Amino acid sequence: MKIFVISLERSTQRRKLIQERLGKLGLEFEIVNAIDGRKLTESEIILSTRPLSYAIERGEIGCSLSHLSVYARMIADDVSSALILEDDAIPSQDLPDILKHLERESVNEPLVTVLTPAGQYVSHAEQKLSTTHGIHRFVEGTGAYGYVVNLAAAEGLIRFLYPVWMVSDRWQLIKENAICQIRCVIPPVISHPPYDDGELYKISTVHSDENLTALKNEIWRKIKKKRRFSVKLRRALWLIFARKFIRIEKCS
Repeated sequence: MKIFVISLERSTQRRKLIQERLGKLGLEFEIVNAIDGRKLTESEIILSTRPLSYAIERGEIGCSLSHLSVYARMIADDVSSALILEDDAIPSQDLPDILKHLERESVNEPLVTVLTPAGQYVSHAEQKLSTTHGIHRFVEGTGAYGYVVNLAAAEGLIRFLYPVWMVSDRWQLIKENAICQIRCVIPPVISHPPYDDGELYKISTVHSDENLTALKNEIWRKIKKKRRFSVKLRRALWLIFARKFIRIEKCS
């Protein structure tokens, strides 16, 4: 399976570490230079974002554009499926075997498989990958630092997310808008700082120190209000009916 690692050119330590980690697992990969949101001009930001956008920090815009650039690369090169990693991802020893299982699948429908901890997932496994790992239906969660996306999903995600109006890891929103199926591997095979040591992992290349919670909440309220009726209905039916009859677990 093709592996793309999104990494800022200036993040030399992170890039070195992810190269070492993937190398130890015997995985071939390609580094994709991330788009540095701090270097975008005002005109570039206006052209690549929508007026109402939840991605308001320059780092968020750059991160979203970086993931979108990988989707575009998949389309241009006709890549059937790919693992997309960010450079601070921490892969487990089980990752190569899980990728082999996923690569053997033949799925034409748009599909994303999250390999990082899911906030919530359906407890019953839809498919067993091994004695220890299974594929589960994704319910809620964020994190775009380790996931497999197929070509059909890449095409749908570009149409849905560009120009940028949302951060790249709102999987629940993507699922509710029926852009693609979202599932997850349990237990997850990719973790994230600060589970490793070192000050390096406490430094975000996406978020600033500014507290934007109130502004983000207001933008999110406006986005929810503008949702199509079909999306609102799908969400309501899930909360009122389906969710009550499904056993849901949380990643510990």
